[in-house]
Amino acid sequence: MKKLLSIAFLIISWSYSNAQSFKVDNDTPSEYKDNRPAFLIDSVGTSTLTKKQLYSNSINYITTAFKDSRDVIELKDLELGEVLFNGKISKQYKDETGRLLDAILNFKCKIYLKEGKYKIVLHGLEFAKSTFPSYSYQINVPYIFDTKEKEDPANKAGRELAYNLIKNISAALTKKPGNEF
Repeated sequence: MKKLLSIAFLIISWSYSNAQSFKVDNDTPSEYKDNRPAFLIDSVGTSTLTKKQLYSNSINYITTAFKDSRDVIELKDLELGEVLFNGKISKQYKDETGRLLDAILNFKCKIYLKEGKYKIVLHGLEFAKSTFPSYSYQINVPYIFDTKEKEDPANKAGRELAYNLIKNISAALTKKPGNEF
């Protein structure tokens, strides 16, 4: 029964994070050169884990997901139940002409932890596509996440990056920890 509830929770939390929409992040100054806003997306979940276990899982996620966790972690405080970090992730996608390009997502993440609860806020979301595959540091063209026009492959790739990031963090938080800090 417990296993069935866990599976149901994962399915619900997965669909919940997929149902999220991007909101303008008024608290984060945008780095877009044309003054477009940055975006945020958040997700709230419950867990059978303690605050300490959720904290341990969040630190474990960061240390395994990024090359050097010291470069991305801004704050980690078990007592406050907060973990703040930032990063950059990317994936390759094909544009309308079939060219393989890099989609790059810059983000800041705040994880708030309580006994059996957590909230993940991805904010300062800024997305760019590389005009030169495998040279993502060169000329980048910014894109806005939400668009009412025809689906742009770069825009879709950026949204998928953000959705997958929040799903991966959520899954990592609720995983029974192998070790305690």
